[in-house]
Amino acid sequence: AQAILVPRRFEMPFRSPSMCTNFMHRPLTDGMRGAVAALCLLLLPPVADSAYRPWVPRFLTEYPLAVCNDGSTAAYYHRMGLPGSRWWVVYLDGVGWCWDGPSCAHPWQRSHGTSNMFPKTEAALSPRAHQYLSTGLFDPEKSPLAEAHIAFVKSCSNDAFMGDRSPTEPIGGIPWEQRNPSTHWHFRGRRIVEAVFADLRNHTGLGSQMGDRVVYGGCSAGARGALVTLDHVAGSPEIIGKAGVVGLLDSGFWVPISPWTKAPDWDSFGHQMRASLDLFNSSFALGDRCPAIYQGIERWKCLMGSYRIAFVRTPYFMVHSQYDKFALTMNLWGHWSEGVLPQEFMKWVESYRELVKRYLPVPQNGSGSVVFSPACYFHCIVTKAGFWTTTADGTRLSDVMKQWLDSPYTSKRITETCGGFDCGTRRSFHLRQLQVPASSRLLL
Repeated sequence: AQAILVPRRFEMPFRSPSMCTNFMHRPLTDGMRGAVAALCLLLLPPVADSAYRPWVPRFLTEYPLAVCNDGSTAAYYHRMGLPGSRWWVVYLDGVGWCWDGPSCAHPWQRSHGTSNMFPKTEAALSPRAHQYLSTGLFDPEKSPLAEAHIAFVKSCSNDAFMGDRSPTEPIGGIPWEQRNPSTHWHFRGRRIVEAVFADLRNHTGLGSQMGDRVVYGGCSAGARGALVTLDHVAGSPEIIGKAGVVGLLDSGFWVPISPWTKAPDWDSFGHQMRASLDLFNSSFALGDRCPAIYQGIERWKCLMGSYRIAFVRTPYFMVHSQYDKFALTMNLWGHWSEGVLPQEFMKWVESYRELVKRYLPVPQNGSGSVVFSPACYFHCIVTKAGFWTTTADGTRLSDVMKQWLDSPYTSKRITETCGGFDCGTRRSFHLRQLQVPASSRLLL
């Protein structure tokens, strides 16, 4: 097995293998040599073994408000950190959302509004974890957060973890498939997140010590939820205890663009935000400063990344592609697609890219925030294999992430400037082929 390299902030002088080697080469009696060898085995860094730290489903049965749309118990998948680690990752799932009665009635949303099909045991979860929870930042050996305790919070509330509302009418014996989303659904994303933190505090010691660190974020809808609740979580000792918090926002930066499609079951990002505010009762996520600028009928803007990001105080690392596949395909066709984009759409596609570049923030020096924007046709990359190969402006995503985690005052915006649709993918491939040192890539 390969030994994990312990980050500098956790290194101890006596854990150096070379120290043991030096002792073993000195003149020692057989008894002393055996004692030194045994001590060195105890002091070696822990061994990376994903089987030793399996993913385990944890259902939030002790928290009555942490429920899915249908009232079933919400859950998260947990992987223990290495012994002694004081790092946690709380990562919110992203499988879409809905914003009004018709959009919530779609079969996809109903299937993701219950936990009844979630794996209940470690063995049942194992194949899914191997496929989806073992790459990129979740890699148990290579990740810069390999040592961390990780909670992957499953989506089952269809509210991007912003909602805080119970059904407004008695459910009675109405079957789940026939319930009206506007009156008979639970929208409890807020309570699910808070219950996950409470459970981690109770069972893993999160926030029990000064110096505990939490990376709070998500992908897609999970990133949107984390963006607007980041300051709420970071500023609430009752949620995080003594821990410090930073954000990790992957592919959740919505911009105000008019859809190309006229599909009846798809609305603009702005319309979705306006409608969801009342459906979910997500007013707590508006924050304290943003509503002072966007008042009255414009309050919904405080739930949308392009408007809200300027008010976020907590340091964050944001990744958003200028050719985000979700934003492009949903606004072009009204549904997700893996197909090739026809040339006739390219003018609209480039207008989306320009909006992303216009609204992406430029972090202040010393703020501890980083914005990384490649020009690749994908959606959500941090927990995938592409985390190691994706570049922007000649810099690898994984390198910048490591720097940000190791240096709390790292602040920069890295934006790809190549020309043409999906040019970032071609540029990343070209850089991999060159196989030059990371320091040299900065000059390309």
